[in-house]
Amino acid sequence: MVEVICDNCGKKKNSNREWILGYNWESRSRTSGAVRRIIRFFDRWYSRHATEPGAFHLCSQECKEEYANKNGLRVIITQRDMGLHSY
Repeated sequence: MVEVICDNCGKKKNSNREWILGYNWESRSRTSGAVRRIIRFFDRWYSRHATEPGAFHLCSQECKEEYANKNGLRVIITQRDMGLHSY
C-alpha cells in the first residue's frame, strides 16, 4: 500500500477524507526557450494517478491555497478545470 502525504503540510492521508490531486508540468518554448510551469487540479481524487510522475497531493483547500502562494502561481479558471500557471 502506498502512503500518501500532503505536499504542503506533511499530513498523512487516511481513507475517510477527500484530498486534492494535482499535476505539475513544465514546458519549454521552442522559440524563446522560456520555461512555463503549469499546475492542474483534478475535480476529484484518482487513486491510480496519485503515484504518477508530476502528481502532488494536498489535504485541504487551505493547503491548496498555501501551495499556490508558496510557488508564486496565479489562478487561471477555465470551463473544465482550474489550472495555476507560473511564467
